[in-house]
Amino acid sequence: MISLPTFRDFQELNEASPAELVSGSNRAGRRFVPLRAEYLGLSFRKKELRFAVGKYRLTVAVPALKVVSRLKGSDLDKLSAALGDDVRVHCTCPDFRYGGFQYVGTQLDYSLRTEDRFPSVRNPKEEGTVCKHLTYLLGQLDHYTDDVAADIARSRGTRWYSDVRHANESELPTFNDFVDESGPSPDGWYHGSPSGDLRGGPNGLHVGSKLAATQALESRIGVPADGWWDGKRTYGSTLLAGQRTLARLSKERGYGLVTGYNCGAPQEDYLPKSRKDRAKYGDGTAVEYDARPRVVKVSIVGPMSNSSYSPMEDARANGIMAGMRRRGMARKGYFYTNAGEDEGSVSAVLPDGRHVLVEEV
Repeated sequence: MISLPTFRDFQELNEASPAELVSGSNRAGRRFVPLRAEYLGLSFRKKELRFAVGKYRLTVAVPALKVVSRLKGSDLDKLSAALGDDVRVHCTCPDFRYGGFQYVGTQLDYSLRTEDRFPSVRNPKEEGTVCKHLTYLLGQLDHYTDDVAADIARSRGTRWYSDVRHANESELPTFNDFVDESGPSPDGWYHGSPSGDLRGGPNGLHVGSKLAATQALESRIGVPADGWWDGKRTYGSTLLAGQRTLARLSKERGYGLVTGYNCGAPQEDYLPKSRKDRAKYGDGTAVEYDARPRVVKVSIVGPMSNSSYSPMEDARANGIMAGMRRRGMARKGYFYTNAGEDEGSVSAVLPDGRHVLVEEV
């Protein structure tokens, strides 16, 4: 058996693996008739597997096949690796659509078909992930790998065996051909923390370039009139830049500083305690005066749903993370292209501080 990278390492987002969808389903205890799904075939162009459970038709899209099909190894190994990663699904049964699962899947990007109508009657709490037919099928996908691998081989016009290899295997790219270890953020990943810790906010923990982390922190709590937030001074004792100083610093740095909390700054430099409106964390609580804000360098150590080379749109990544955290399903992070801080650079939104390892204090 070979060891293959997963789809999340270098391709676009697809929201949930079969195991994650099954674990989040609230239809697992329902009766199935018949107790076996029928494999109908493969669309290699669309990377879709098609099944029937009773009178309903089910589709499982496996985008990871776009990448693993170009790597070394047998079709069976590649297929197993792809099915262990994220998929998109659809079922023609009424429950998938009207039970709210197609809507939830649209919000979290694992539904093949779009549904924008909120399930206010049948599932107002947005509970569960998929219908009973998909719950059953996704838990049994490994039973059909031989049939699917045979179809993959036929689509190339070759004969299939369980240990088959591509004839020109030595010419195929490997994982290292796809990945540049330096990543799109050449100076590494950074997080700007008002408190000095990694608490994050309701939408998760954000990391990005050093400039993006600095701009985000200064927008949230204010810009020091002199120097930077380095964790060596308390927030309440630091003189913050007023509008005059902000205008000067903006010209010196080459980007605007009158954003967020700085919009309400007085004309002259001031201490945080002199403002009625307090700077706040992402969860709405006020930043303590004895907090020691800092920008810290980190490494991303948790799993990611997409690659830093294929980042999502800013609003989409943060919207999906917010929905995942609200449902208690946030396990992976998302790379995205900044629309605000250090515009155009790549950042990441992560479930929490356990997704990173602090490199510099």
